[in-house]
Formats: sequence, C-alpha cells, structure tokens
Amino acid sequence: MKRNEMVQNGARQLFAAEDSLEQSVVDVATLIASLSQMRLDGQLSACYGQKALKAVTASLNMVVDARGVLLEAHEELKDVKTQLGCRTVAVGNMPKPSAGMTPDVWVETTEDNTNEQIAA
Repeated sequence: MKRNEMVQNGARQLFAAEDSLEQSVVDVATLIASLSQMRLDGQLSACYGQKALKAVTASLNMVVDARGVLLEAHEELKDVKTQLGCRTVAVGNMPKPSAGMTPDVWVETTEDNTNEQIAA
C-alpha cells in the first residue's frame, strides 16, 4: 500500500470515529432532554430520576472529553502525515478553521461563494 493510500484510509477511519463520537454527543444530549421532558409531562417531582439524570449527564461529559482527545490525536496525526511526505491529502467536505483562528470559529462558504466566519 502506498503512503498516500495509507494516509487516505487512516483519514477516513479518523473521520468516521469523529462522526461516531459526535453522534454519541447528540444521542446522550437527546436522552437528557427526553428524560427531563418525560418528568415534566408526567408531572413528577424533580426528586424522581435525579441520580439517573446526573449519571447520564456525567456520561455526556465523558463523551465530550473523548471527542476532545480524538481531536488532539487528529492534530498529532497531521504531523505523522507530514513525516510520511504526504503534505496535502484531501478527504471529506467538512469546513475547517482558517489559519490563526480558534477551533470555535469556522469559515463557511455561502451560496454566493463568499466566506463568512461563524462562531460555533
């Protein structure tokens, strides 16, 4: 397998893992909202399910932490890609932060093909 193919395959797997963790964030956050909504709809005291809600919320924090660790690994793998002599490998179509910007600010291309900064 050529180095370029290795990098592309690794990038696809990395993006799949990132998407999986992102979906986990969505799923756990939806569960938190659903549990609270069910309690409200059932007109139950806030005492019901407090420990469960706290545990589910803790699991959300863990998933978000895991997401951050994987993003750190993503940055480290960029160095590995360069060490392998594969400076530019384009995989995927997600917008990326522009150089010098924090990860909390993204640049999106609008319908008229101009870029605008969007705070995440």
